[in-house]
Amino acid sequence: MSWRDDRFVTADGYLSGSPILGTATFEDHTFESLGLNLGTYTWSWTATGGGDSITLDIIPEPSTLILLLTAALGLLLHTRRKR
Repeated sequence: MSWRDDRFVTADGYLSGSPILGTATFEDHTFESLGLNLGTYTWSWTATGGGDSITLDIIPEPSTLILLLTAALGLLLHTRRKR
């Protein structure tokens, strides 16, 4: 699958209704540099005989979440010690 001239293009032989699954990794980039925000994006369209949609879930990798939780816990403990 790919984007070409503002169109979403599937592989030859794709059967409408079949799942399109995949992942992508962009090293040395941030969500901001790619123009993306965390969340779920859904594109829908109607075609002859029915409609289809694509859902894109943008989530941080688990190590990022662990780092954020560790930092939050550290700040909480630091604040409690000062009291």
